[in-house]
Amino acid sequence: MTVIGDKVVKIAENPFDDTLPFHFCNWQKNPESIWGDGIYYAIRDAQAILNFSYAMMVEGKSLSAAPLTVIDPNAFEPGTDTEQIYPGKQFRVKPGASVRDSFSSVQIPDVTNGLLQVIQQLEREADLDSGQTSIGYGDMSPAQTKTATGMSILNSNANRQTADVVRSVSSMITKNVQAVYRWLMVDSLDATIKGDYEAISTGYEQYVAKEVHNTQLINFLQVIGQFPEIKQYLKPVSMYLKQGLAAVGIEQFSPDIEMPYLSAPGCDLSGRTPTADEDFVGLISEVEKAGWRSTLPDDSTQKEILRNAQVSVYELVEN
Repeated sequence: MTVIGDKVVKIAENPFDDTLPFHFCNWQKNPESIWGDGIYYAIRDAQAILNFSYAMMVEGKSLSAAPLTVIDPNAFEPGTDTEQIYPGKQFRVKPGASVRDSFSSVQIPDVTNGLLQVIQQLEREADLDSGQTSIGYGDMSPAQTKTATGMSILNSNANRQTADVVRSVSSMITKNVQAVYRWLMVDSLDATIKGDYEAISTGYEQYVAKEVHNTQLINFLQVIGQFPEIKQYLKPVSMYLKQGLAAVGIEQFSPDIEMPYLSAPGCDLSGRTPTADEDFVGLISEVEKAGWRSTLPDDSTQKEILRNAQVSVYELVEN
């Protein structure tokens, strides 16, 4: 059924065997809307109050920044301009008139300091409503931990909402690919593509697997820190870890010495080596730390770089 406004302009039989060819992914599900809700809709109330609080703070500080003036017009000489004030201006008062009684200033106190607490509370509420914390988008806060373990824990907590989004996207991709595959199985005349296949997006599973791996790694490091005597076994454990990485298709690599740095894939510049020979300028002088990459495909330029190698490069120094 096709509808424009409140008018039905077309009705036709569903060609998809009673299934709707529509699949959705959203940030937050809304039972009243197929589109769901986004971040800006989720924080709309906190954002409105935040805007109002900022406006109050700006207006309050502007009022307290410049004092108000109170004058007695009858105390000044006729024709004296009392509407404008500027540095060095001279006022002419009538003989015998007191300056204190003729002119005074009133300082409005700044009472906007309490709004800062309101703004900080609204920012926290916005984080809760949206599921995105400051650590999630790279921002820092005064109370934020500076340790690697603490940062990893905060990052994992910030990614909980992201996990739901990844699951929604993976579900949409799976349904879309399955719908296209089903359409090809039914309507395509090419017999070579016929078969019993199932398309599944593994993005969410991979995401969860990485989060579980990070959590287990944090727990492992905490155990090692509590029991110093275990550190002597780290070298054998490292050997087994390398064997495990090789089993899952990950290998360690080091670029060739005196290879052009700009043409070496997976390299980060970490140091410079002085040289007087112009032929060595731009070549790799030393591999300070090996990198990690996938073992497949066989073409080294097509392998996925998991961690870049740290290298030093020759730099020309004039004598």
